[in-house]
Amino acid sequence: MTTRFIFDNQLKQQQDILTEIDYLTHKKPYPDKNSVHLARFVDSCFRVIEEKKLKEIKVQEEKIRLQKQLEFEQRKKAEEIARKQTLEIEAPSPTPEIPPLLNEIPAPSKTETQPQTPSEKKEYVLQIYSTPIGIVVDKTPEGKYFYQVVEPSLDQTFIEKAKELFSKEIEKDNSLIDKNGYIQKITEKTASKLNIPMNSLLPQQLHYYLERDILGANKFDPLLNDEKIKTIYCEGAMKPIKIEYETLGTIDTNITITNNDDLIKFLKRLLLAAGKLYNESNPIIDLTLQGLKFEGIIGLGGTNTKLTIRRLHNAT
Repeated sequence: MTTRFIFDNQLKQQQDILTEIDYLTHKKPYPDKNSVHLARFVDSCFRVIEEKKLKEIKVQEEKIRLQKQLEFEQRKKAEEIARKQTLEIEAPSPTPEIPPLLNEIPAPSKTETQPQTPSEKKEYVLQIYSTPIGIVVDKTPEGKYFYQVVEPSLDQTFIEKAKELFSKEIEKDNSLIDKNGYIQKITEKTASKLNIPMNSLLPQQLHYYLERDILGANKFDPLLNDEKIKTIYCEGAMKPIKIEYETLGTIDTNITITNNDDLIKFLKRLLLAAGKLYNESNPIIDLTLQGLKFEGIIGLGGTNTKLTIRRLHNAT
């Protein structure tokens, strides 16, 4: 019985081997049609995911590249502004011999072929809002006299941003403009917004333009503070202002009101200071204030605002 049992097991193993061989010999080759389709489908799914990831990576890399380029351009601009301001600090005053107030420099000597004209060139300084403002009156290459105002060098973008952030506060409380701490805060916040480095000149420069534009007479301020000017003629925005200067007659200046709204705003402040209300039905300006005669018309419907300012008396 024992021998028979062992033999039967060996026989069963042989039969199993034969059955396995038969299965393998009749099995369909891999991959079959269905498995090929399935493999292609799975592969296409992975390809779509991979392409999507690659596209996202490329988009992210492009964003990083553009951000780095923007940062580089901003850094270069900030460095250029800082360099210019450093040069202004380090550069010697072009006219150190000029006294701080209204004294004239003698006219340069002329050649023998040209008669000398007394005081042909005038250079002096006006103190406006505790800031020295240079005045140069000289002939152009064409032989005409020209009046030039030299104000602090400050980027117009910086000025406009500061006015955008703080003009309403200053108009509401005029005393803020005289507080050094407040001006320092305005300067630091504006510089931070524009990503511009701070320097010691910025607060004083910005103070001048804020007081000039928000509380003062805008670009008229240097002209109104110069008592050598008898009359100021403004024919509207984007037109150079002309003046009647001492014995030189009417001459051109480098002052231009670039925005008609700024001119209208100035005239409305004048009316308010004179105790008058602005009336669109009567846009004529005719008032006297602080020894100055203001005559003009406020332009409506896109027309230019015109203004003439006459000095009624000169300081003795």
